[in-house]
Amino acid sequence: MNTRIQNKILRKLRKGIPINSEMIDELLQDHKKRITEVDNLFNRYEGEVPIKKRKLPEYAFSNEKLANDFFSLIVNSKVGYFSGIPVNYSIDKNSYSEDVKDISEMAKLKHKSHSNILSEFLLRNNMHDLDSEMTKILGIAGDGVRKYYTDKQGYTRVVNLKTNEVIVLLNEHKEVEYALRFFKDYNDDEVLVTYVEFYDHSGITYFVENADKKHKSKKRFVLNQEYTLNPEEHVFDFCPFVYFQNNEESMSDGEKVFSLIDAYDKVVSNNNNELNGFALSLLLFNSDKALNEDTVKKMKELGALDLGKEDKVSFLTKALSPEFGDSFLDRVEDNIFQFSQSVNFNDEKFGNLSGIALKYKLQNLNDKCISLEAKFKRSLTEQFKIVTSAWNKINININYLDIFFKFKRNVPPDIDYEAGFAQKLKGIVSHRTILNMMTSVDDPEYELLELEREEQTSYVQLTNPNTPVEELYNMKNLEEGNTNEFK
Repeated sequence: MNTRIQNKILRKLRKGIPINSEMIDELLQDHKKRITEVDNLFNRYEGEVPIKKRKLPEYAFSNEKLANDFFSLIVNSKVGYFSGIPVNYSIDKNSYSEDVKDISEMAKLKHKSHSNILSEFLLRNNMHDLDSEMTKILGIAGDGVRKYYTDKQGYTRVVNLKTNEVIVLLNEHKEVEYALRFFKDYNDDEVLVTYVEFYDHSGITYFVENADKKHKSKKRFVLNQEYTLNPEEHVFDFCPFVYFQNNEESMSDGEKVFSLIDAYDKVVSNNNNELNGFALSLLLFNSDKALNEDTVKKMKELGALDLGKEDKVSFLTKALSPEFGDSFLDRVEDNIFQFSQSVNFNDEKFGNLSGIALKYKLQNLNDKCISLEAKFKRSLTEQFKIVTSAWNKINININYLDIFFKFKRNVPPDIDYEAGFAQKLKGIVSHRTILNMMTSVDDPEYELLELEREEQTSYVQLTNPNTPVEELYNMKNLEEGNTNEFK
């Protein structure tokens, strides 16, 4: 939710005070902490982990820096499980007729037309990819933002943003009232400055950082003179941004287990140091002769040492218990997956699980995805409230509350198990409900249409048993010798 500074600016904007340089500067200064947090999280996801920056004393023989990529494994596993199968977007056709049982042809055509418009919007914006990438952003950073705009052809387009490049001011329903997008670029004088776009429910105001820093009295941000219309109106009835959350706390999927992952990296790296290091075994040299660096160097090069009769050499070895190290790492690894509510898909047990047993194994991950799905649906509803407000202006009157979203988890289908429960449910629940429950069915509506089409083609018209034989086989024509039809 909003920070204290964001709430202060929000109150001013609600009172009708226009956005100005001081308010922009205050929001950007307040947002610096979040920028750093998001940058660090994405750096960690990309492999910049603490173990790689570890420094050991100069006398250490080896400083291995082995990173175990648990964080990206946790995030990517959830992305594949949650959004590997595209979200099914559909419009409720029952809302197009007052009589649910008897939908008129006109209502059917209108529903089909609106469904085609929705499909084109999803296809043009590659919504499956956007949903998948948003799931990844949420898993890494904890929250994300979507921006909506109209391209040069007049189509509504969508782009995902990270919260280190946009500031959103939310109301009590987590709807975006105002948004501030910012980025750095070079101006015409080749000076690197910050550009700012401020969005509200009706338009966009463009600002640019004042490159002339000689006069301190000048404002840091001024209106960008490159735009002839400033502010510029947009086509939506709402601020064209939607806020997405990974969970209620907007926490990353790895935030609770980073310390465990770092401990795992440290232990593995230390174990490798022991294997590589000379410290694993110390040379005991029992002699009156002085042991110098040249002697040790020559011994390492030749692999042998010339000794006197009374001289003795032996090794002092450090006893390592592989069982202790392995059990410790196993425990840490189990805790990483448990506390991050993730699943180790490399577990050999997965190959033999099916049905209810597989669901229990995936329960932790599924619980996390149930929470994410609820957050996702809220944001998608807000998304179509914004998008349909633009469509309504060109007489495409779609009620955003009639657009439904169906999520399906990406798990290998157990055909035998699903066929069994489908057969048991026949006559108890509708065909549509059964198809919705089956993971092997991607589009239940399509399957229902196919079933209806198969029933129609397989229907055989039965002959009336009371029809006379002469009339049925046209015996009169045969009697008259009219056999042309058989030629």
